[in-house]
Amino acid sequence: MDKIYAQRLWDSEASRWAEMADVSVENNGFLQLLDRLGALNPQARVLDVGCGAGRFTVAVARRCKEALGIDLSEAMISEAQKRAHHAGLTNTRFICGAWQDITLDDLGSKAFDTVFAHMTDAINNRETARKMTQASKNLCVLQMWQVRRNAALKAAFDAAGYPDALDHGQALLEVESFLKDAELQYDKDVKTKKRAFRKTVEEALSFCRMRTPQALLSDETIERMKTALEKFAHNGFIELVTEEEVLTLVWRVKNAD
Repeated sequence: MDKIYAQRLWDSEASRWAEMADVSVENNGFLQLLDRLGALNPQARVLDVGCGAGRFTVAVARRCKEALGIDLSEAMISEAQKRAHHAGLTNTRFICGAWQDITLDDLGSKAFDTVFAHMTDAINNRETARKMTQASKNLCVLQMWQVRRNAALKAAFDAAGYPDALDHGQALLEVESFLKDAELQYDKDVKTKKRAFRKTVEEALSFCRMRTPQALLSDETIERMKTALEKFAHNGFIELVTEEEVLTLVWRVKNAD
C-alpha cells in the first residue's frame, strides 16, 4: 500500500477506532496468545508495530515494563496518546512513522523482548519482517488476515480495477519466505473467522474508496463502484457476512539478520 494513501486512509479512520472499547487478556484472543507465550511480564519491553489507536499497546503496557507503539498516522498516534493518558499509564511511548522508514538507530537493535504486529499491513515483505526480527531479542508475533471474502466489496473493487484489495496472501508469503531463508523456526496457524457486515451503500462506497489507490479513482470509476454495491442493497443496507482467513506466525529470534 502506498504510504501517502495509507496515511490518508488511517487518518480518516482514527476517530472511529478511538471509540472502540479497550481490550484485555480477559477478552481478547490475541492478547491471550501473547500471555501464553510469556510475552506479558513485568520485566518485558514490547513493541507494537502498526499500533493504530493504541488499544493493544495500552493493554500490553498494563502487564509489562514498557510498551512502544509505532504507526504512520498522526491522527492514530494522537488517539493512542489520549488512550494511554486516560489509562494513567506512564510506561507507554508512541512514534509516528511508517515501519518501512523506521530504522534500528531509532529503536535499537534487539531492544525489545517481544515485537508484535496485529492486523496491520506494515509487515508486508521480507524487509519489513527482517526489521521486526532485528528489533527483537526473543519473540515475534504477526497476526493478519490473508484473504477477505465479501461479495459486495469484491464487486466494488473489481469495478475499480483493484481485484487484489481483499488479498494479502502474497505479502504474507514473502514474510514466510524470509523466515525460511533465515532458518528461523516458526509456528503457523490459519483460522477462518466470520463477522457481520452492515453498511449503507454510501458507507460501503466510502469504505472502498478509502482503500482504493488514488490513481485508480475517477468520477466514472466511483460511479461504477456505487452501481456494483447497489446490487447488494436491501432496504437501504448491504447486509452480508465477511469471511476472513487469519494467519498467525510466531517465531523466536536468535541471531537472524
